[in-house]
Amino acid sequence: GKPVIGHNIHMDLLHIINQFFTPIPWSYEEYKSIAKSLFPKLIDTKTVASTSIFQSIITNTALNAVYRTIREPLFPACRFETADNFRYAVGEHEHTAGYDATCTAVCMTKMMAYIADKSEFKQNPIEHPLFEKFTGKQVEYII
Repeated sequence: GKPVIGHNIHMDLLHIINQFFTPIPWSYEEYKSIAKSLFPKLIDTKTVASTSIFQSIITNTALNAVYRTIREPLFPACRFETADNFRYAVGEHEHTAGYDATCTAVCMTKMMAYIADKSEFKQNPIEHPLFEKFTGKQVEYII
């Protein structure tokens, strides 16, 4: 399946599970089991940004701070296109769903490009061995 990507996604995950799948159980172990079964490829860009790969580059893992950092020349160039009328393309609109989702997508893409560039792994970066620690076990990292 496709990965689910978010930034600081713990509360979002709780809300999604509770609203669309099942009430949140009292047992932490049961909750982890439900979350892992529903989202086996869950990746939190805040967690990715705080790993040893990026810790000397990304010093603040808040979404806008990561977004500003990954736009620096140290990170490989990536091309992003938005619709002409996409109102979040200019300026900062923190904590607005469309803006935050766009920033998260850009951050994830640029961090994957950085990993691919530094490791000379030229296939799909999400398949890089470094990302194995983020997929399937992500619930452990964010809870």
